[in-house]
Amino acid sequence: MRSYSFIGMIAEQALSQFYVDKAFIGLRGISLHHGLTSPFPEEIPVKRQMIKCAQQVFILADHTKFNLTFASLIAPLNVVHTLITDARITPEVARQMSAAIPHMVIAPLIEGANLENV
Repeated sequence: MRSYSFIGMIAEQALSQFYVDKAFIGLRGISLHHGLTSPFPEEIPVKRQMIKCAQQVFILADHTKFNLTFASLIAPLNVVHTLITDARITPEVARQMSAAIPHMVIAPLIEGANLENV
């Protein structure tokens, strides 16, 4: 697994100088019981700083990220204001997440789009 994230102490320090209305954060794992997690511990401080400096946190997670828990905790679900996912999320997971997160946006599938590699 490869990560192309802006990480490290310099990234964390740079982010600490900002306050933003909205932070859009992608992640590898989201679960009701374990919250937001990542297999990359070096990303955790930067993602936590992004959450700390934002008034609203938007999580970007496609249907493959649900019910996955990795070793490194980013944050519990209660920090999330809006969850943005794709229409391939199962109805049960959508119901569970919408009960735990104030707002959820399900992006529609694009007719004719090649989704085999997505």
